[in-house]
Amino acid sequence: MALSKRLGGGRHKEQLAYLYDSDIFKINYTSSPLDEDDIFYREPFIAKIIHKFSKSSFVAIGAHVSPKYVAEELEGIYLIAQNISEEWNSHKILVLGDLNASCDYITKAELANNSLRLNGFVWHIDDSSDTTIHDTNGAYDRIISSKKMGVHIKSDASVYKFDEKLKLSKAESIKISDHYPVEILLNFD
Repeated sequence: MALSKRLGGGRHKEQLAYLYDSDIFKINYTSSPLDEDDIFYREPFIAKIIHKFSKSSFVAIGAHVSPKYVAEELEGIYLIAQNISEEWNSHKILVLGDLNASCDYITKAELANNSLRLNGFVWHIDDSSDTTIHDTNGAYDRIISSKKMGVHIKSDASVYKFDEKLKLSKAESIKISDHYPVEILLNFD
């Protein structure tokens, strides 16, 4: 597991983690970018992940975007992805996490005009998906990839509705999480 430092301001700090099979992958770099322009409430957690057998690598940008600043923070994530592409010469990028890119947190126009929508990224969890257990219906949790990452994507993304699979009540489910996991299959043959 690669674990971030406690990210965020005030009492609302969180840690992000990458869980991986160390027989297959290695993580040779992690960081949270310096946020000199104060774009993020909680900085993203970045990891360079290498497939041990094929030596292929990609960069994961995990984030929990503030519901108050979704449009601005998504633009900030795009800038981070651009910097990774230019400075690290790494064009295979996955953006994932609770991006709050749905419902009342971002308008359809803001989402349509976001750089992650306009500049070569693929959104694998579509806008009509529901990723929370609550009565809201929104695609808060997302998986987004650069086009170059597409060579490794081997399935459509999905939302794992564990409450339905495990036949849990809403009260039981909330004890686990109020969000459903989202998943996508990658292949490095």
